[in-house]
Amino acid sequence: MKKIGVFGGRFDPIHTGHLIVALDALEILGLSKIYFLVSYNAPHKESVVGFEDRLEMARLATEASPEFEVLDIERKLSLEKSYTYLVMKRLREELGAHREYYLLVGADQFNQLRTWYEYRKLAESTYIAVLRRPHQDVDESILEELGDRVVILRSRLIEISGTEIRSRVKNGKPIRYLVPPSVATYIEKKGLYRD
Repeated sequence: MKKIGVFGGRFDPIHTGHLIVALDALEILGLSKIYFLVSYNAPHKESVVGFEDRLEMARLATEASPEFEVLDIERKLSLEKSYTYLVMKRLREELGAHREYYLLVGADQFNQLRTWYEYRKLAESTYIAVLRRPHQDVDESILEELGDRVVILRSRLIEISGTEIRSRVKNGKPIRYLVPPSVATYIEKKGLYRD
């Protein structure tokens, strides 16, 4: 049975840390592919730049990696809020239910899982792969509740954030090595994160 990874996020912008963590998950879990899902209407956080720009940056960042693919399924769904459970339900309908799906989430997101829409139903149909950084606690009560539906992955400590990148752009500082060159060029060309 094919194992599919799903990495959702605002990707505002996508950066090198996202790509390294995804590659680690691909290898550790033995995934055949990872789909990057750019959030359209995230229920918990607003994005700084629009969906189209974030989608294009994700495409540029992953275009050299055949095992990575960017999907715009959240836009197609036109949900008022892009609840992960509904997005994953639709994804399984499109890609096939006869696969194992692993949703990649950071430990910080995992610790908020009980605030997610239909989180139990989500875990019934999709494994939750928690990207746990060194010295980062994971809510043990959620682990106990969901049992073997949760996989803990030790991920590298990569101190890169979208917040830092946006701040550097705003202040005229370079972002090379923090994002792929194609993403840096796109940000510059489009004048993103200046205000």
